[in-house]
Amino acid sequence: AARQICYGGDSDQSQMLSARFQRPFTAAALAGTAIGGAYFISQRKRLPPIESALQPDTTLTCPLLEIEKKTADTSRFRFALPTAGHALGLPVAGHVLALDEGNVYREYTPITSDASDRGYFDLLVKKYPGGELSSAFHRLRVGDTMDFRGPVTNMFYEANSVGCLGMVAGGTGITPMYQI
Repeated sequence: AARQICYGGDSDQSQMLSARFQRPFTAAALAGTAIGGAYFISQRKRLPPIESALQPDTTLTCPLLEIEKKTADTSRFRFALPTAGHALGLPVAGHVLALDEGNVYREYTPITSDASDRGYFDLLVKKYPGGELSSAFHRLRVGDTMDFRGPVTNMFYEANSVGCLGMVAGGTGITPMYQI
């Protein structure tokens, strides 16, 4: 036979006490869940530092400072950031989207580093026959502007997180290796 053990009197009193204490605990649990959820979302959507020129969902318009011809079809383009104190704000293994007036976009990996280069960033761009955006870059003159968006990151790299890291790169894939 089943027995019911009640503390503090008969079972009706016990159920009333239980219901009275459940409400505050339920409210506290809901409040804790809401606060924890808000904290999680704020950490996930944390904005880059203020010195970061790239901000999510924002177009960054940068004037071209200089062009240095490297080969017959490849040049280094140096773009200015909003102030001399700004870094591009690109995480390691990240890239930017370059956009032209016709909303054609391509991904580019800067060859400069946030750790040492402030106030500008460099892109090394090869002109391809029929390449819409690479041709647009090579038509730019000093003082012209280009629009950028980002940061775009497909892989997250944390310095010194592994003992040994093997990488294979070639062609245009060599540029992201400069960041690591």
